[in-house]
Amino acid sequence: MLLGPFLTEREFERRVHAPRGSVRGHEFLLRIAGLLSVEPAYPAFQLDGDVVRSDVVWLATLLKRRMTDIDACHWLVRHNRVLGGLTPLSWLDHGLPMEEAVQAMGRGRGGTQGDPRRPKEELD
Repeated sequence: MLLGPFLTEREFERRVHAPRGSVRGHEFLLRIAGLLSVEPAYPAFQLDGDVVRSDVVWLATLLKRRMTDIDACHWLVRHNRVLGGLTPLSWLDHGLPMEEAVQAMGRGRGGTQGDPRRPKEELD
């Protein structure tokens, strides 16, 4: 189950002071299409105030090579024993090393299979 809050595309654009329609083309953002509404929803955890979090963008970019956006969102908010029981998002919030969060993608319960830095095509 995903926990909110979520923002509509327009709400997300307003928060980051972006022109209307400009957010849709950014592949590095996690978006949940059609699940919560007719239009895509954007998890608010991608933002720190009115700025897109670079740590989440970096990790999301790697996750999206291995899984869908919704699975990436689940992974970011699910407790991970490799990260000492923290969620990957909490791990980042505490300023802990991103490299360890990346390593947790491929190891332990709650992680994905294989090396997250390798494209999906190489792993299938």
